[in-house]
Amino acid sequence: MPKKRKTREQKILSEHKKETVHQTVSSHLSSEATFSLSSVSTERPIIKKTVSQPTVIAVQTDEYKYLRTDLLKTTIITCAIVITEIVVKVLFRG
Repeated sequence: MPKKRKTREQKILSEHKKETVHQTVSSHLSSEATFSLSSVSTERPIIKKTVSQPTVIAVQTDEYKYLRTDLLKTTIITCAIVITEIVVKVLFRG
């Protein structure tokens, strides 16, 4: 599937957005105060790592009672099919 090409209007709009973002960023940068290196300390900052407590999600089984019956029926049918296949293989083996 080929890539969708941009129309001329889309290209003009994206270029306009880039120009406005560039102008706002440059105006913010030029209005910023100047920094001096003498006030910067040479010590490395200490970063504390905090371990967040794991959240416990409780699931109420009352909401999934239908699931228990469906799983029980599926298990019974699957076991019946497997037992039937084993019986058929044993009977027709020789």
